[in-house]
Amino acid sequence: MAAVSSNSLRHRIRRRAYRVLRRPYGHVWLRPTVQSRAQMRACLESLKREGAEYWVAMVHSSEIVPCSKLPTQDAVDAFWKRCADLVDDAFALGATPATLEDAWRQCESRIAPPVLR
Repeated sequence: MAAVSSNSLRHRIRRRAYRVLRRPYGHVWLRPTVQSRAQMRACLESLKREGAEYWVAMVHSSEIVPCSKLPTQDAVDAFWKRCADLVDDAFALGATPATLEDAWRQCESRIAPPVLR
């Protein structure tokens, strides 16, 4: 029988505790296709608490019409509602919209130019 490392055990206990508390643990995507509004709101709150500068929602182009994850028009309509709710919740928590280009420019302005030798 393999020994369980204390780090692994601590990780599992922590992950389970966060799950019981219904809070995200670790890296979490904002995915309106597969997450409820409550899950995404918890993720937004976690990102805000941690001081994350960018909150990015991930939607694949194939998910905006009936597909394997959203097999009916009702499922697609519910998805669109979750997307709108996600935006509402993000604004309520203080988010401001930005394009990917805006975000890149802001990040790029903080990167020090390489030192030439």
